[in-house]
Amino acid sequence: MLNTSILINYLEESALPLAGKKSDLSRKELVQYFAYERLELSESSVEEVLLGLEGSFESWNQMIDRSFLTEDLKQDYRTLIIRRAERLDLNTGPFSMITFTC
Repeated sequence: MLNTSILINYLEESALPLAGKKSDLSRKELVQYFAYERLELSESSVEEVLLGLEGSFESWNQMIDRSFLTEDLKQDYRTLIIRRAERLDLNTGPFSMITFTC
């Protein structure tokens, strides 16, 4: 389990532009494109998926803890998850507290 974003500092987050951008994409842009346009999900399905993501942060933290990453890379991985969750306006609960106290 390794997200290459923590090893290679890409300036772009997407190979193809969304709403004319390849980075700093907002929740609205991401959800509109992926959930509604590409996957054609209903609003209730999108909300259910986003709520599921909110409930998964403790599991992510546990997987990162069990990984063979160095402590610095573990911290980088947690920070990346927090930033992406914030972009999606997701509540990370105690995960954000764990991240900055490691």
